[in-house]
Amino acid sequence: MSLEQTLKVFIEENLVRDKSSGPVANDESLLARGVLDSLGLMNLIAFIEEKTGLRISDDEVMLENFETIDAIVATIDRVRGGRGAGSA
Repeated sequence: MSLEQTLKVFIEENLVRDKSSGPVANDESLLARGVLDSLGLMNLIAFIEEKTGLRISDDEVMLENFETIDAIVATIDRVRGGRGAGSA
């Protein structure tokens, strides 16, 4: 499963409160949809660190880096330094 798919499954299964609103698009704002709040962000970061073995620094924890699934993937790739991009 790709990193994008892994993130999408985690977000839809653990953070989306209104399951009737359909799947989350990769470019959809998680904040505007009400999916991501401060506790959700911390859970998401913990999940990312566990799945990737990376440490997300406090400097990377900005709303724009976690606004969409695409932004999250780009943030992870940047933290990785480009190595192994796109795989979980």
